[in-house]
Amino acid sequence: MSLAFSVINRYKSETVTESTGTNGATVRVAVEAAVGTAVGAVKSSMGAVKSSMGAVKSAVGVAVETVVARSAVEAEVARVAVGAAVRVAVETVVARAVVEAVVARVAVGAVARVAMGAVVRVAVGAVVRVAVGAVPELPELPGLPELPELRDPAQESLKSSA
Repeated sequence: MSLAFSVINRYKSETVTESTGTNGATVRVAVEAAVGTAVGAVKSSMGAVKSSMGAVKSAVGVAVETVVARSAVEAEVARVAVGAAVRVAVETVVARAVVEAVVARVAVGAVARVAMGAVVRVAVGAVVRVAVGAVPELPELPGLPELPELRDPAQESLKSSA
C-alpha cells in the first residue's frame, strides 16, 4: 500500500510542478481528485482482500474441523472394528478349545469302552472256556451198562447228623 501512495504522490508533484499559470489550480484539483479516487480504490481493494482472507480463514477452519471430526469418527470405527475382531477371535479360540475338549473326552471314552469291552470279552471267554473245558461231556456209548452213583462217606455222615 505504501508503494501505491508513493507512486500517486510522485505523479501529483510532477504534474503540479509542470503546470504553470492559471491552469495549475485546475490541474491540482484534478490530480487531487484522481489521488482521492485511487486511494479509495486501493482501500476498497484492501477491504475485498480482507474479506477474502476472512472467507479463506473460515473455509480453513471448517476444513480443519471436518478433518478432525472425520479422524475421530474413523478412530472410533477402527476401535469398534478391532474390538469386534478381538471378540470374534477370542470366541473362536474358546469354541475351538471346547470342541477339542469334547472330542478328546469322547475319544477317550470310546477308547476306554473298546478296551473295557475287549477285557470283558477276553475274561468272559476265558472263564467260559475253562468252565466248559472242566466239565467234558461224556459220549454215550451203546451197550455199556449204567454206572452206579458214587457215594462219598463224608457226605453221608454230614447228611445223617443234620
